[in-house]
Amino acid sequence: MILFVLISAGLILGSPAAGGAILAIVVLALLGSLGLAGWLGIQLSAPSVSAPIIMFTVIVASAIHILSYIQRQVRAGAPREEAVLQSYRRNLKPIAVSHITTIIGFLAMNFSDSPPFRDLGNIVALGVLFSLLLSLTVLPQLLLRIRISSRPTSANRLLERMTPLSDWVIARRQPILWLMFPLSLGIAALSPLNQLNDDLIRYFDESQAFRTDAERIDEHFSGIYTIDYSLSSGQQNGMFQPAFLQFLDNFEAWLLQQPEVVTTASPLHRIKDLNRLMNGDDAAFYRLPGDATVAAQQFLLYEMSLPFGRDVTHQVSFDKSSAKLTARLKNQSSVGLIAFEERAEQWLRQHRPQTIEVYHSSPAAIFSHIGQSNIVSLLEGASLAFLVISLTLMLLFRSPRIGLLSLIPNLLPIAAAFGFWSLVNGQISMGLAGVSAMAIGIIVDDTVHFLYQYVDGLKRGLSPEDSVRETFGKTMGGILISSLLLVVGFLLLSTSAFEKNAQMGMLTSITIVLALLFDLILLPALVLTGIRRVPAATTRHFRTDKEFNNAN
Repeated sequence: MILFVLISAGLILGSPAAGGAILAIVVLALLGSLGLAGWLGIQLSAPSVSAPIIMFTVIVASAIHILSYIQRQVRAGAPREEAVLQSYRRNLKPIAVSHITTIIGFLAMNFSDSPPFRDLGNIVALGVLFSLLLSLTVLPQLLLRIRISSRPTSANRLLERMTPLSDWVIARRQPILWLMFPLSLGIAALSPLNQLNDDLIRYFDESQAFRTDAERIDEHFSGIYTIDYSLSSGQQNGMFQPAFLQFLDNFEAWLLQQPEVVTTASPLHRIKDLNRLMNGDDAAFYRLPGDATVAAQQFLLYEMSLPFGRDVTHQVSFDKSSAKLTARLKNQSSVGLIAFEERAEQWLRQHRPQTIEVYHSSPAAIFSHIGQSNIVSLLEGASLAFLVISLTLMLLFRSPRIGLLSLIPNLLPIAAAFGFWSLVNGQISMGLAGVSAMAIGIIVDDTVHFLYQYVDGLKRGLSPEDSVRETFGKTMGGILISSLLLVVGFLLLSTSAFEKNAQMGMLTSITIVLALLFDLILLPALVLTGIRRVPAATTRHFRTDKEFNNAN
């Protein structure tokens, strides 16, 4: 996916070497962040291993903005050195703002309850920091040494149509707001309908041997999931009491009636066998003994007859106060397993005698609960990151209105993407929950570039409409190229045989497409309606490009 995006970027920009320059920044940023994370003792886990892809989206988005402006200047006849200088003068501040806000946003993930997601936020923050430093030092040196063609490409002809699009949006901004905004909110409102769910077996498609073997075992024997129940009487040899054995028998019978349970294993079967054998192998005595002493004596005889090295401590405690009951289940999703677990707990609350304590444990149950917790933690962490980013923009622009308005193009595309996903799939796994974090880099970068260039135009005395036209002409090209490249790249990732990667690629592509539509259509209509002039504090805080150039 990464190679495809970089090669395509080089072809679109008319310079394969440009793709190599981006690759150099990507590799150095990844090495720097992962290396420093290693020195800090941060370990890679299932959630935090997504950090390189998140960093990649941030680096590509920033580099494309710089390179697309350089290509435009070269086509206009500017020397390469002057084109690089002008590109940095134009893009330095929005790139710095987008990187800083992204760093702050991912650092906000340290408030998550889940350590792996705190690690994810810290690794990405380090990577974005390295990306910013490299973009300001190494990248300009590389760009001064590569050749960028002045010949127009098909991408250039597409970008030349941005101005007519801006005129269309300006002329229809009110219908756009009245139609697109409620429609987006309506789709976003469907996002809570998604079910938080993980299914270990279905992480792999049917081409993988693990899945086919697991499903074959499930079909002919039992699934790979088990739940162990420990029943404790609280007294020595208490497991042989008739009341204890009867409760164990009732619980086991209830478990076998459940559709998820294939079979059970407990000392109960051995105790009934012993009672039958001690009574002349009469089938009528395949039942529980009526006396605790008889049951204990029969079980002791069984223990003494076991071969050397064998014992029964895998099913009963040493002092015979507790017994273990194992339920073997069909292959289950995390939602199905948790539902079965809760149903069993409810039955135990209704039927468990006060003298018996019951505990249960299962790697499958632990995995299901951790998956649910991690999904919620990642969604909450990403939402907090977006809120922190908007607050940071509010402080940088010194305008609460701009900060609040930035929430719409930042949060709404992701919410709408999850709403759309509820219609086509309806299941959110741990991998899909990471999409919200995956899209932060590209969405925030595009929003910051658009808002910064629009506000800069207002500060230079342009009307809101002319400022939108200029923003489309000078900024929207980079937004369009970076978004489309990443969409196709993530669609390639959706062909993975690993479901988490495949669905992550698909949903991330949907999210970026929606974010691009918002930037092309809804965001211009929003700023034309909500930001008609620049607050005085913003004007004092940010210098125009002309003032910036004079100062340098």
